[in-house]
Amino acid sequence: MGTGAVNRCMETDKRNQALQMLGQALHVARCVETRDERAWLYVQISYTLLKVGEHHRARELVEKCLRMTVGSNLPSRDAILRWAAGVLAELGEFERAWHLLCLVCDARQRNIGLSSFAEALACAAHWAHALKVARMIDEEDERHFALYRVIQQMAKVGEIELALDAMRNTGPNLLQAVALKSAAEAQIEKGLTDSAQATLQKATWRARRGRLVFTGCEIAELWARVGHGYRARGLLREARCWAQQAPKDEDFPVDLRLCDVAAAQARNGFFQDAIDTSMSISDRVWRAYALDAIAHQLVRHGKRWEAQNLWEQALHLARGCEEPFNRSSVLRTIAEAYAKAGYKKEARQLFEEAIREALGADEKSWEPEMLIKDVAVGQAEVGMLPDALRTARRLASTPYAYAGTLNAIAEVLLQSKEDEHE
Repeated sequence: MGTGAVNRCMETDKRNQALQMLGQALHVARCVETRDERAWLYVQISYTLLKVGEHHRARELVEKCLRMTVGSNLPSRDAILRWAAGVLAELGEFERAWHLLCLVCDARQRNIGLSSFAEALACAAHWAHALKVARMIDEEDERHFALYRVIQQMAKVGEIELALDAMRNTGPNLLQAVALKSAAEAQIEKGLTDSAQATLQKATWRARRGRLVFTGCEIAELWARVGHGYRARGLLREARCWAQQAPKDEDFPVDLRLCDVAAAQARNGFFQDAIDTSMSISDRVWRAYALDAIAHQLVRHGKRWEAQNLWEQALHLARGCEEPFNRSSVLRTIAEAYAKAGYKKEARQLFEEAIREALGADEKSWEPEMLIKDVAVGQAEVGMLPDALRTARRLASTPYAYAGTLNAIAEVLLQSKEDEHE
């Protein structure tokens, strides 16, 4: 059997597995007592059915969800309507999707919905309409994100000049930098190296002007791709300084920014720089994440002994975290890295440890169920599907969490199928 035939068989197998998961998730969802939670599950499962190509079933399920939601006073009404609008937009029913968004009362949910709607329009190459919808968003950060996604889609399909023209009509350094970065990436894919370098110079200038840590890291990686490792290393060192000098931000703390810089340095092979950056992280959770990211890249470069040393440090930090939530999250992340490196036995042990920590989390919140779901999804992402299903079954007594976890596992199977095409 040829390679193409083998890949097609694997794709079919994953699709069938995903459909089986979705069928089971839907069966469990019907057992959920509260109307609000049941409608939530229906709209989420309909979106996953859309991804697997089951458009008719997705439409039927979202219609069922809408019959339960439109005109109701369900607590999650606006969020459900926003998701349903997203499904209809993906199906190409833009007029109905717009009508649903007009029914959303909560400003935050409406803005997120408009952002998704603009992206769906962009994916259908309705560029002018997509930009118009994105600019209608009230909240500044969400508006910028929507504009970026539209411009990114333009660049992705080769409409580079259109993307650059749209970028010129936007204001902040962040949006211009990410738009230029997307254009440069598209130029690299097309083999237009000289043009890409010119675009990267403009993107770098914007990143420096705005001291943009995350975008600066992404631009640095593109410099490395066009053979300018010295520029990449220099920009990453600048990004580290920007992170350390950044104003206080609860959503993006300094240690999170430094973790991102360390991971980017490791991805580009600047391991000593990455370790130095990780040692400047004061929070043990973010330092553990950084060390794990560096170790993962060391393995890819054949440096397993060095990776093992960093993982041991990361595990020590993880087990010393005060909150069960943090202990479980970090242990699960390291377990995923172990599995990817081929250490399946050790990975299973760490996944089990993460589950034990999850069970010690705050029972009055959704933390235990959420953490166990994260473990199941992590196991599925590293190809440990039987383990993922066993973990999911731990939630069988909570139908809402169990159905949501099965749906998430199906999404992972579909995502791994997409990754094989890239």
